[in-house]
Amino acid sequence: RPDDFIIEEKIRRVNGALTQEGMPLSKEIISKLYQIFAGEASTTTEREKLLMKYKNSRESKNVRKI
Repeated sequence: RPDDFIIEEKIRRVNGALTQEGMPLSKEIISKLYQIFAGEASTTTEREKLLMKYKNSRESKNVRKI
C-alpha cells in the first residue's frame, strides 16, 4: 500500500518525539497507532479499551485477599 510509508513516517515522528522525553512507544502502542492511521481502528474504541484495561487493573489490586 502506498499509504504504508506515510503511516510509518508518522509513527516514527511520534516515537522520536516521545523517545526524546524518555517515553518510547511500545510495540503494542505502535501496532495500535498503525491500525488507527490505517483506518482499521478508531481512537475512540482504542481509548475505551485502554480505560477499561486500567480500570480493571486498579479494581483487581483493590480487592482484599482473605
